[in-house]
Amino acid sequence: MVGCIFEADKLQVDAANTLLKLVEEPPSHALILFATEFRLKILPTIRSRCLSVPLGYPNPQTLESYFMEEFDLAPEQAREAVQMASDADIEPAQALNESIQKLRRDSLALFDLAVMEGEHKFIPTIRNLKLDRESFCMIIRFWRDILRECVLCRDKGGLRLGFQAKTPRSRPGAGG
Repeated sequence: MVGCIFEADKLQVDAANTLLKLVEEPPSHALILFATEFRLKILPTIRSRCLSVPLGYPNPQTLESYFMEEFDLAPEQAREAVQMASDADIEPAQALNESIQKLRRDSLALFDLAVMEGEHKFIPTIRNLKLDRESFCMIIRFWRDILRECVLCRDKGGLRLGFQAKTPRSRPGAGG
């Protein structure tokens, strides 16, 4: 079982304290991931029980290639997206392709359904979506990226692990 807590820095104190017991004594079959842009905002009692895996930031050329490949953007659109991201305002860059952003959110929800509910609920749900081939392939790529990070985290620190997510709001090329 993999538990992902995105924006872990935004947990209320009561919620974080409730999670503390699970972090201190996780089930043997569990992997707990804390993703955050602001590691120091996580309660120190949780932080001290996690392995931090800071992720660096790609250079502008790498970002351009990523935007072109993953979001099917033209080179000039990708450059514009990188420029917007480097100005610390990712919102306009995300607006370049809202359907991709919705598909990403939907794919995370489907991933949760697959992990939490199993195939008896997941398979009928995915069939009812009637996705075209390209959308289905994008969902699989999003899942591959999620699982790649989980495997990386498992290799680096075992089951009790937190990691620091890449933040698109930081300047490309800055060290992580």
